[in-house]
Amino acid sequence: MAESPPNMRIAHLTDFKPPSPARAWVSVPNPNGLPLIATATSDKTVRVYSLSNFTLHSTLRGGHSRSVRSVAWKPSTKKDEALSLATGSFDAAMGIWRRTEPAGGSGGLDDDELEVEVTSGAISKPKANIDDDDGDKSDAEEEWEFAIVLEGHDSEVKTVAYSPSGQWLASCSRDKSIWIWEEIGEDGDDEFETVAVLQEHSADVKYVCWRRDDGNGELLASASYDNTIRFWREDGDGEWGCVAVLRGHDGTVWGLDWEPEVSISKFSKTPPSADKSATATTSSDTDDTYHPAPIPRLISCSADATIKIWSPTSPTAPSRPTYLHPGIPSTMRAGPSSEEWVCTATLPVVHDLPIYSVNWSPRSGRVISTGSDSKIVVYEERWKETETETAPSTTDTTTVIITPSQQQKEEGTVASEKEKEKEKESNASKTEWVIIATLEGGHGPYEINHATWSPRYDHKTKGTETGEGRKEEEEMIITTGDDGAIKAWILVDGELKEEVKG
Repeated sequence: MAESPPNMRIAHLTDFKPPSPARAWVSVPNPNGLPLIATATSDKTVRVYSLSNFTLHSTLRGGHSRSVRSVAWKPSTKKDEALSLATGSFDAAMGIWRRTEPAGGSGGLDDDELEVEVTSGAISKPKANIDDDDGDKSDAEEEWEFAIVLEGHDSEVKTVAYSPSGQWLASCSRDKSIWIWEEIGEDGDDEFETVAVLQEHSADVKYVCWRRDDGNGELLASASYDNTIRFWREDGDGEWGCVAVLRGHDGTVWGLDWEPEVSISKFSKTPPSADKSATATTSSDTDDTYHPAPIPRLISCSADATIKIWSPTSPTAPSRPTYLHPGIPSTMRAGPSSEEWVCTATLPVVHDLPIYSVNWSPRSGRVISTGSDSKIVVYEERWKETETETAPSTTDTTTVIITPSQQQKEEGTVASEKEKEKEKESNASKTEWVIIATLEGGHGPYEINHATWSPRYDHKTKGTETGEGRKEEEEMIITTGDDGAIKAWILVDGELKEEVKG
């Protein structure tokens, strides 16, 4: 994959104000279309900023006794559903925060007054209506309630993540475990239960990331200090298990992200006419024919300073898995099938130090990376212009998990599968990843802990008359660093005349 000549640049749009007074770990935009972004900081708080004017909206404090390492918004399934945030902290606890109506808001909580019953897998409610340290909270802060404490991990919680459906909440920790929780209370009731504790990683689990339901249930990917990535899935009877292990990185795997629909539709081997749905469907209630949606690829970043793309090699199940049919006794159901994945691409190497964050844009399909060297790099996947050029293959053929049944392929019965393999390999060789923009020292000498793409809400104009119909202004890049700064950036080129804020 040759590096493309720089044709764009990363321009500073503005800083979110005020910055965090301490290290900021991660900033997560609201997934439900609200112009809000939540930042986890080492001063024990979560800062919620407006994406419309880049100013502080509210501060969630009093829930944790140590640094808040991660934050996740719950996907909304109802228009009138209250905002909900999950937090993970170095105090080994998770918190659930809810934004109530102004008339019923209970305000923030003081950490000195917080009472938590610490038991294995415990769920406890903190005391409510406790004033802030300074006794002076904004109306927005009064509307946030620290609803529940989730206990179970023995050490620092590194990441929390809601599944796309909002049914599951996953957490991972320095204690090498992954916990999966389910909210079981009725509307307005704060009640969670632990549904799984997964302990197959041999070192710290740094990151967890969910994949949408592909007809086999939602899938969880985890990244670890043991240099591996694991996939986890529920078997339809409440049991969770590991279905794949991805090996190929030579250092800690720090971050993961799943391929967005915009990229799948452009580069998937499945013709758009063959599958226009985002999930697997059946043609009718009585039709058991399985119509699989394209499987998203996975992207990973590591302390080895590389970014890898992973793709499945085994074909999608030809029929709906038996473990999803409740009429079949659990003792007769097969468990979730093991999956075989390989590394199909390694992006151009730019970073000099560990890469902490990688994010795949749901709007443009571009990828951004940041890390310890304070660089911000933007990549783009493109179809190769010609097929006559025979450049060395960059496909990494590292096999991830192989079961005995997968090793025994009979001649004559796998002809169609071989054709699919050839098509997959052919498509992989027809695309390449190029660097379209690089910025040195995005946060000065400080490490950049996280980067994410976000829609722009700071202006109503969705297009510009300069730049030949250019639409990059519809999204921006947000970085979060050790300096406590949360910065917004945009991609520009020589033709685009855009005013950036100081």
